[in-house]
Amino acid sequence: MTGRRSSVADILNVFKVKDERTEKLVAYSTIAALSAYMAATSCLLFNWYDVHYFDQWYHQYLKTGLLSVYSHCPKVHYPPLAVIFYIGLRLFTVNVFHATSLWATVHVFKAVLVACYALLCLLIVREFRWPIAQWGVLSVPAGSVIWGVQFDVIIALLTFVALERAWKGKPLSSGLALAAASAFKFVPGVLLLPITAVMWAKHGKRSLVPLLTSFFGFTVIVWGPFFLYDPRAFLWQVFEFHMYRIPQDLTIFNLPIAIHRWKVTHMAFLLGKISGWVLIAGTLVFGLYPFFKKQKVERMIKDLGTKYTVIGLSAPLMLWFLLTTKVGNPYYITWAYLPVFPLACNVIHPLPVAMIDAAAFYYPTSLMPAAILGKKVFIAEDLKWENAVKLMRLSSLAKVSRHYLLTHPPSWYFVLAPVLALLTGREISYHRFLDIWYQKMHLVVSFVIIVYTFFVALALYQVLSWLRDPSPVDERPHDWIVHPVLAVVTLPAFLFGLSLLLTAVSRLF
Repeated sequence: MTGRRSSVADILNVFKVKDERTEKLVAYSTIAALSAYMAATSCLLFNWYDVHYFDQWYHQYLKTGLLSVYSHCPKVHYPPLAVIFYIGLRLFTVNVFHATSLWATVHVFKAVLVACYALLCLLIVREFRWPIAQWGVLSVPAGSVIWGVQFDVIIALLTFVALERAWKGKPLSSGLALAAASAFKFVPGVLLLPITAVMWAKHGKRSLVPLLTSFFGFTVIVWGPFFLYDPRAFLWQVFEFHMYRIPQDLTIFNLPIAIHRWKVTHMAFLLGKISGWVLIAGTLVFGLYPFFKKQKVERMIKDLGTKYTVIGLSAPLMLWFLLTTKVGNPYYITWAYLPVFPLACNVIHPLPVAMIDAAAFYYPTSLMPAAILGKKVFIAEDLKWENAVKLMRLSSLAKVSRHYLLTHPPSWYFVLAPVLALLTGREISYHRFLDIWYQKMHLVVSFVIIVYTFFVALALYQVLSWLRDPSPVDERPHDWIVHPVLAVVTLPAFLFGLSLLLTAVSRLF
């Protein structure tokens, strides 16, 4: 018996790192492998729904100039830096590569996103030991963003730089980075509150001058011209639209809508209004709390260090956002997750952290039958149903992979099929299985929302419990190459993308 235990221990030791040199080798090898993986799999598709609106900005710019974009385009629900970045990227692709097709711009965009992801991972590894860093490097949301083509990986990089500069006592660069992140999507700007509180407690009021000057100065310079050109259109596009839209995706406020098969009633709009005020109220409570507890913040800095004080005060804000936002877009997790993952295995149990990370895969997967069967999905932003395949612009590789998925059942089907046969009293074919899934997709989505909400709420509860009497965070809470919980929960996402790529390549050649 003792011999068997020792042999099992020897096998497990293969998956552990115990010296710093091996740890660094594992970290940098993982970053290189995942960056290559994301670059390779990103050629499969992009989110046509978002990108075709981005391209309207570019064509409007060619007609009437940059400042008129908010006035003339139907959907510009982003702050100005997103508009400037996409138009600049489109011009770069056209003028440097002489490529006018949308696919060319998408490929350049994806190259930028992969580079930002790799740089973000390098910064994470520089700031945290691998047992903690792995929770940020193995980022399923980042992969989803690169596949779909969105700005969130860029926002994540800028947000992490802002936090890192803050805990290193660099207020000027922290303010600039956070202002830049907020000029893509404004929510990261709420992190100015905990950063300001920590700077004040650590370095005094003088440190607030460069922090606030850089943040608001950058904001005025970038946002100001667009606002002055057409204040009404700008405010509606960037702010008011988000207040009046109905809940969607991974938010508990979307649950009543999903359960009722996405039937839009007055209740949907009421939930949208309520969720906005709930989000704002909680943000004010968590954001202003450190200013009323300055002595506690000073004690945290002394006991935990500046880094974990910034992280500890930022995490509740981001978890509250994930819990109560009316737009539970899985992409948002990419940057909202940044103050959360450093607390894994110490403050927060590994499972909630891993589940938040992997939600960016499991939510789209719950809608997968619509894409495979060519059925419709509900677009909450437009209040209408659209063909799922139309919403994605597929490369030739992705079309081959989709055909393969339609004709070749995945392994998990053979696990679920006997269960369904037992429940229904008859054998279920793969195509019938997909049909049933699509018909019950509202229940599958509802289940995913409930599970996700539970784990976000649990993570928030654990962080708040820790903040009552914070204890130092262990920089090396385990010695696994990849923590078993993180591996089990996130591995299906990476294997799914890899299987699609390998299938498509093998069938093409």
